[in-house]
This record gives sequence, C-alpha cells and structure tokens, in this order.
Amino acid sequence: MHQQGVRKPSVPAAGIVCLSSVFQAIGVAPEAVEIVLCITPILNMFNTAAGASTNVTSTTILASLENCIDRTVFNKAKE
Repeated sequence: MHQQGVRKPSVPAAGIVCLSSVFQAIGVAPEAVEIVLCITPILNMFNTAAGASTNVTSTTILASLENCIDRTVFNKAKE
C-alpha cells in the first residue's frame, strides 16, 4: 500500500519552504518561519548526534552477536 502525501524535497533547508506553505495553510503568519530558521541548526545537531550514536551502538551489538569483536581489545583500558 503506497501512501500519498506531502513529501519534503531532499535538499538542505528545503523543509523551510514546505513549512512556510503549511503555516500559510493553517493560518499562522509566514514570519513565524524565521523563528524556525533560528532553531533548526540546533535541532539538526541533536539529530546528527542521535543518528551517529545509533549507528555505533547497532554496529557494536551486531558485531557482538556475530562474534566479530575481539573482547580483549574492546575492553582494554588505556594505560
């Protein structure tokens, strides 16, 4: 089943253009997009950190399940 709907283009900050259309459609002043422009870079930093930590965690778990981790090296304390 394919869902139809509004999709954000895969261009950096293109969501802001889509958001201004949505704001206009629901009756919010288009100037409110400026507030979102200030907050977006901070949210993107958290999103990147969450994605990177998820990738590292899932890779470590998968490698552990497949016995691909040398536990002596992995648990070795730095001297």
